[in-house]
Amino acid sequence: MDDQWLTTAELADRLRTVPSTVRYWKHRGYGPSGTRFGRRTLYKLADVIAWEKRQQEAQHHAGRSAAHHTGAGPHQRRRRSFRVAHED
Repeated sequence: MDDQWLTTAELADRLRTVPSTVRYWKHRGYGPSGTRFGRRTLYKLADVIAWEKRQQEAQHHAGRSAAHHTGAGPHQRRRRSFRVAHED
C-alpha cells in the first residue's frame, strides 16, 4: 500500500513523545499536517517524513548560526533583577 497512515499514538511513538503533545502541536499549527477522518486524526507517513526532514534541516541551520547568536533565544527566559530594600 502506497499511502500509509499513522494514528496520533503511532506518531507520538515515532517522535518519542506522548499523544497529548502531538495534539497540542496540531492545535498550535506545529508538527506534520494531519487529516481528520470522523473523530480521528491520521497522519500520512510521507508527510511525516517530509516534516522530519524539514526539522533536521532547521536544526542544522540553527546550529550553524548559533555561534553568531548573542541575544536570548525565543525559548530562553530573561533573568530578572530584583532590588532588595536595605534597612539602615
